[in-house]
Amino acid sequence: MPHVSRAELETIITRAADEQDWRVFSEDPRIIRRMTRAHGEGSKVGALGREWVVPKGCVSLRKSLAMTSAQKSRLASVARKARKARESLASSEG
Repeated sequence: MPHVSRAELETIITRAADEQDWRVFSEDPRIIRRMTRAHGEGSKVGALGREWVVPKGCVSLRKSLAMTSAQKSRLASVARKARKARESLASSEG
């Protein structure tokens, strides 16, 4: 396998307006692992790349949320409580 820098590992997502599917191409091992788990092996492209054709609903483009530290703390607290509730439920069932 050829050695390339991290800056050279591309991920490209494309879709034409008249198509119903997205084409996802990646050479980044992290993206390849995630896409393989979600959508199978995909097609081998070149020495490092993989390509998948995924339904339109599988790709979401959205604005990232800017949260204050108070909001982040609140979300972390809610997540901790939910995790504890799941763990106690699992231990009482098992």
